[in-house]
Parts: sequence; structure tokens; C-alpha cells
Amino acid sequence: MTDEVKFTDAQWDELARAAEAFAGVLEMQRKQLDNVLTSNWAGDCGEGHGVIENLRLLLQGAGSGSFGGAIKSEVVYLLDLAQRCRNANSTLSGDDLVAANKFFDAP
Repeated sequence: MTDEVKFTDAQWDELARAAEAFAGVLEMQRKQLDNVLTSNWAGDCGEGHGVIENLRLLLQGAGSGSFGGAIKSEVVYLLDLAQRCRNANSTLSGDDLVAANKFFDAP
């Protein structure tokens, strides 16, 4: 028995599908943030408007410092992971072949 771990094409595809499914759920939940803080409960004054706007930016802002931005970043990562999983079998097989050829071609 070897300590080698090998994935089949079906296993790589299943990992890719799982990553895509999770990305889809996260994206759907991120869009739900638009429904949060739709009313100003902090008061119709400068401070109240400022508090609500700051909370909206914290939750829904486009930057990576917001909760929504962090979720979006994770969605991008998961979709990239799915693509890498789909390419992994052929990439790893190709790398193995290159390494084997170098080994056999060595003086």
C-alpha cells in the first residue's frame, strides 16, 4: 500500500459542484443584505442618518472591508476552486508526465 492519494474525475467533479453550490448559496444570501436596514430606526437626525449609513456600508459596501464584500470575495474564491478542481486531474497528470520524463531523461 502506498501513501499516495488519487482522486478520480468523478471526485474532482463532485468537489467542483460542491464549491459552486456553496458559492451560489453565499451569493443569494449576499443579495439578501439589500433588504437589511431599509428604514432608519436610529432617528431623523444627523447622528441617526450617520449611524444607519455606516451600518449599511459595513454590511453592504462594495469593498473587502464590508460583510457583503467579504462574502463576494468568498464566492469568487469558491468559483475559482471549482474551476481548479475540474482542471486538476489533467493538470496533475500532465505534471506527473513532465516529472517522469525528466527522471527518465536524467544522465
